[in-house]
Order: sequence, then C-alpha cells, then structure tokens
Amino acid sequence: MRQWLRSRLTYANVMVTILAFLVLGGGTAAALSGSNTVFSDDSVDGQVKAPDIAAGAVNSPKLTTAAVNSAKVADNSLTGSDVLESSLGAVPNADKLDGFDSSAFVKAQGASFTDAGLPDAVGGCGSITGWANSNPDPNPRVGFYRDPSGMVYLQGQAQACNTSSPTIVTLPAGYRPANRQSFAVSDGDIPHVLRVQEGGTVSEPAFSSPMTLGGIVFRCGPSGQDGCP
Repeated sequence: MRQWLRSRLTYANVMVTILAFLVLGGGTAAALSGSNTVFSDDSVDGQVKAPDIAAGAVNSPKLTTAAVNSAKVADNSLTGSDVLESSLGAVPNADKLDGFDSSAFVKAQGASFTDAGLPDAVGGCGSITGWANSNPDPNPRVGFYRDPSGMVYLQGQAQACNTSSPTIVTLPAGYRPANRQSFAVSDGDIPHVLRVQEGGTVSEPAFSSPMTLGGIVFRCGPSGQDGCP
C-alpha cells in the first residue's frame, strides 16, 4: 500500500490537494509587502502579548482617556514629580487644627509671663522645702501666660527640694484646662507624666533633677469664664 501511494505522489497531486484544502476550508494565503499592511482584523483577539510590543512603543497618545487606573500603577511607585501641583485642590480646613488657627500654636516668645511665686534654688535647695525655681539665672522662673486665643503656656525649670509633694504649682482660675491634661516629661532618661488638673494643680511625683515646663501648652476652660476666651 505504501509503495502504491509513493508511485502516485507527484508534484501535481500535491498542489491540487493544497488548493483544494484552501478553497474548501476557506483559508487564504497572502504575502505582505510594504508597511502598515497588518490591520486589527488580521490578528486574533487577545493574541498580541507583551513580548510582541517593542519597548517604548506604547506612549501617552496610544492610551485612551482614563485607561490607567489605580490597579495599573505599582504601589509606592509615584513620586512628587509625577503630580501636576496646579491640579491639586486646597486641603479642607488647612488653616485650622482642632478648630484653632495657627496663631493658637505659636510659641509665646516675648510674652509677659506671670511669676508662679516659687522660691529660688541657686546652686542647690539649701533650706528650701517644696518646689523651687532651679537656678533662675539664666533659667526662666516658673510662670504661666495666656494668649488672646485662650492658649496657656508654662515656662521655667522646677526642682523638688526636701519634699515628697507632687504639686509643683497651682494655676489660678482662667489659666486652667477644662479637662485634665497629661504631658510626657523626663528625669534624665526616666520618663514621667506631668498632669495639669481642672483644679489648676500642676503635679508630678517628686524627683531631684530639674524639670523643664517650657513647651507645655493647653487651652484654658471653660470658655467664657474667668477671662478664658
């Protein structure tokens, strides 16, 4: 049988068979010449892959509007230089923090602080009993100040002298917070919590190292009472 097929396999038979396959199967054979000869309908849908596209071939004009969304961008890949600054809108309430404008958080430089009336401990406590100003020259004395917006500032360095009382000073009405405020302070490397109570007491468990009160800021309360705005 095999010998019989070989004896009848001629060039004409092969060509007729190929032509019959193309005609009956609907196939076409075409030679492409020149440029721009492959169109969309010449490609099977979904068959053009990333390796088939030249590097840099897909640029901005090739992308339709809104074609690139968040899912198409690698996490943490965009930087400030990728953002058109003029396209950014204003941040809501950027001029306020917790309802207060920036003036409420400006350090009270040059303000007239009220002296808390603590004794001065110069070079040591000596016979002083209680909390004292620690070396008031050049350190500022313990005092307090309230600005026009109602923010209260403390200043000075306090030192515990021969006392176990945690109360450093008691602030007058109008300079007290509406609710207890807590602040992180330190005795060298040891952390402590300083508290300013609604009743005006500024307290911290006694320790020998001077404690700086500068930087402690809070709002007075209740608003509208005892001079508190």
